[in-house]
Amino acid sequence: MELRRFKTELADVEITADLQVTVDSFLKFADFFFDGLFADWAVLDHINQAQSRVENTKDQIKRVLALLKKMREDVDVQIADEKEKQEQLAVETEL
Repeated sequence: MELRRFKTELADVEITADLQVTVDSFLKFADFFFDGLFADWAVLDHINQAQSRVENTKDQIKRVLALLKKMREDVDVQIADEKEKQEQLAVETEL
């Protein structure tokens, strides 16, 4: 749920990210009803794949946060430049 909310917020700043973690319902079913070696092996494989997707998602989030930080710094610089221009215009207008 938090990943979906984060993804929605990123859309507001025009950054896209494919952030998702899923659990295959068939494997849950197979593990529950066919609690054997093959089901356990399939579940373990699925866990490893899910863990890999979680790590990839984590890396994506880190990259997006770094991009957002850079964008924020750029906007802060632009705001400071605009304030300086306004002050210069105010001083020139008073003269």
